Amino acid sequence: MRFREYGRRFFKTAPGIVSVFLSIASGFFVFIAGGRIIAAFAVAVLCQSGLFSLGILTGLGARAAASEADREARQKAGLSRSETKAACERLAALRLADLEIGTARDLLVLEAKRYLELVGDLYDPAAAAAVLDSLELVQAWLREADETAIERRFSGSDTHAFPEAKARVTAALREKTAIVVRGRDAIARGISGPDLVSIEEELR
Repeated sequence: MRFREYGRRFFKTAPGIVSVFLSIASGFFVFIAGGRIIAAFAVAVLCQSGLFSLGILTGLGARAAASEADREARQKAGLSRSETKAACERLAALRLADLEIGTARDLLVLEAKRYLELVGDLYDPAAAAAVLDSLELVQAWLREADETAIERRFSGSDTHAFPEAKARVTAALREKTAIVVRGRDAIARGISGPDLVSIEEELR
């Protein structure tokens, strides 16, 4: 865990909040005792630095930050699962006349459902994004198919050309399915929530 991330998480926990309260209280006490505001500010900063360092030395801060990381991971997993499930259901409900794209869509939905069965406190950001992207791809293809049908009916020109749409969308859906499968396999191996968060941070 990076030091910046450690600090952000620590100050969201009970020990971190208490340390901030004590620091402010110490500065306020100096001020009402007759000290100058600069001195009060300096005392508050020194107190906070001391408590922060104490948390690191005793391990209390690290445990609190790790607990917060677990909470964030569970929260992200819950949000990701809800979004992915909604996208999967919408994708499955779309009526696709084209057999090839429909087959590619059906395979992705199948793998997405298998992925969702494993998602608890663990999740794979790339797999979740792949399902959402697939929904956008199929919806874009349907819009293009509708426009093309209307243009042919009324002998109009193609105002939004989408060359090789069928082949490109089918290939893209297969690629997204492979991403979902990899994500499902990663979860099956039991990668922990904090590890997944750390991986995301390293990729930024």
